[in-house]
Amino acid sequence: ELWVFDTLPCRSVGMRYKAHVNIEGVPALKYRVPHDAANINKTANVCACKELSDLIADGDQCVRTVEEDPNTLDISNCHITSCYDGLQDITVCQGTPTFLSYPHFYLADAQKANFDGLSPDPNLHLTYLIVEPNSGLTLRRHSRYQFNIP
Repeated sequence: ELWVFDTLPCRSVGMRYKAHVNIEGVPALKYRVPHDAANINKTANVCACKELSDLIADGDQCVRTVEEDPNTLDISNCHITSCYDGLQDITVCQGTPTFLSYPHFYLADAQKANFDGLSPDPNLHLTYLIVEPNSGLTLRRHSRYQFNIP
């Protein structure tokens, strides 16, 4: 895994290795944000869901850690009404009510269903980073966000 700090969501973002690539003859490594990285049941995303954060702070028994994956929470017994997979609450970071998603609500199916005319495209809307492995220099970054203001 590769973690990078991204100023738009005001947080570190984890990326997973995907492939060896060449950028203009320079061997490099391609990392991509996993498809489930914006799900609210990921421990890294607890801060983006106040409702879930409060349940954890209160020690609510509805929140459990998945044994096979300690980075994933089992919240199936929790009643969470204001947080959605693929939509991150970055209000504290932005200073005004703001929710972050990928464009066209890519990977946020519950939100996408609320709108007509959206065309999420993984080739256009996913985030990846290509890094030269010896120096750590970023050779290419593809990052797309959609800011949603209620």
